[in-house]
Amino acid sequence: DGKVNMRGHVSGTMEDPVFEGTIFSRQISVGDTAIYMASAGIYYQNHVVSLDDGIFDQKNGHFEWRGSYHMDSHALQGFLRFKEWNIKEIKLPESAADGAVNGGMQIGGTLENPSIDFKADFLGGHLGDTPVGQGAIDFSYMNGALSIRKFHLPVGDGLLAAEGSMN
Repeated sequence: DGKVNMRGHVSGTMEDPVFEGTIFSRQISVGDTAIYMASAGIYYQNHVVSLDDGIFDQKNGHFEWRGSYHMDSHALQGFLRFKEWNIKEIKLPESAADGAVNGGMQIGGTLENPSIDFKADFLGGHLGDTPVGQGAIDFSYMNGALSIRKFHLPVGDGLLAAEGSMN
């Protein structure tokens, strides 16, 4: 739901169009999530859609992004940087986790086989009713394999930690 404005210039030919412009929305909903003040540069040529200088807000979180998608090969390439993103917005089980993260993720691969490289600092929050302190999350998902380089979160009087990989 929402309204998106697009402004740009179309050139090229009917067989090989080129589009260069911008998109903007004051508010748009994606599923149950509201996104505010979203904007990006958009470019299309040779079956590739590219977005750059993308920004948006989600509650207290601020996001910057850029990337591309090849419509024939379904190849993805992009980067998302986030500040004060509340992990509750990921839609984990109701009230299971709450807390802000700063970091980023690199996205690649294809729609059928995506790859993600994720690094973030957890700024503190809660897991249910238990307080969670500052920690670090660093993992990748490539070719169906999850590799946790670092996952350290102080939870209550203990530490939730993981390292390793699995297919």
